[in-house]
Amino acid sequence: DKSTDMTRHVSTVRLTFTEPVTRRSLLSAAYGSTIYYTDNDNPTYVLNNKTLEYSKSDKLSSINNTAFLHNRLTGRYSYTLKQTTLTIGATWQHTLFDGRMTLPSVNTTTKNFHHLLYQLTANLPINSKNQIRIDSKGTTSNPSNTMIQDVVNMSNSSNIRAGNPDIVPAYLHETDISYIRTDRKSGTTLSLSASFTGSSNYFCDSLVINNPDFEVMEGVK
Repeated sequence: DKSTDMTRHVSTVRLTFTEPVTRRSLLSAAYGSTIYYTDNDNPTYVLNNKTLEYSKSDKLSSINNTAFLHNRLTGRYSYTLKQTTLTIGATWQHTLFDGRMTLPSVNTTTKNFHHLLYQLTANLPINSKNQIRIDSKGTTSNPSNTMIQDVVNMSNSSNIRAGNPDIVPAYLHETDISYIRTDRKSGTTLSLSASFTGSSNYFCDSLVINNPDFEVMEGVK
């Protein structure tokens, strides 16, 4: 018998400063701090065939909590001329991961990650009827606590899992390019777009089936 109790908390602080450089351009700086906290309690109860009573199994239960702390420092330059707009930005991001597991064993994992993110947004008119829009950015995706901790999770005997302590956040690249033609006299709009999404250090699973000699982690088969 299993039950699940999961609690998530998100706290965010953000400061922004903007300074005009010329009539058409400005610089901005921003600092942001975000905390993602997850408390996960998955107790498993085993039936005693003699007493017909359930008791909590420390081997099959899973209790852990996870905290991701993001600190971001961003700088942006924006330029505007009639219908032409251009924004270029760069973000330095520091991520602190702290994971604590109580069951099935006591384990603490602390990691620090550093990333340089980018952003490009542009609206480029070719003439009064045609324009091109570009939106490109880099973001990160965090691994879960079960991904990053090497504690073996045996709560499901048919699907035993273990994390990878060497895993790092996935870096995502997203780019959208659109061509828009607008004819106001006829009231028609033609839009063509292309999108690209790529990821480095993407998350995946390594699945082993019916191999009793496979080591989930050192010393654990």
